[in-house]
Amino acid sequence: NAKQTMSMSGDELEGLNINFTMGLYNKPGEWYPGKGAQVHPYDACMIFFGHNTSDLTYLGAEITIELGKEHEKHTFDVPTVVVLPKGTPHFPIVCNKVEKPYSVMEVGLASQYRSGRAG
Repeated sequence: NAKQTMSMSGDELEGLNINFTMGLYNKPGEWYPGKGAQVHPYDACMIFFGHNTSDLTYLGAEITIELGKEHEKHTFDVPTVVVLPKGTPHFPIVCNKVEKPYSVMEVGLASQYRSGRAG
């Protein structure tokens, strides 16, 4: 659902043991509808941030994410870091409303991106 995305893995980052994906979002709605929760076999985090350089506390959107087997819902409208310890189910992520485009960077502590369905 991103307007633009880019991804890099460890071999593109001089052998670093990280991977990352960055996307620019500008529409409300669920990310990957119907796909269900996913897990990673490594620790990761998702960094949500806006583009208003005169107010770094402004995200420009309201986001809800479900975390864990209990499907805990967390809603936020300020720049936020979501920590995903290895094996933590996450998704769906829903953008409830958008005032201005925002970005999300997912950083994983492994040289290659991998995910599977939470089960």
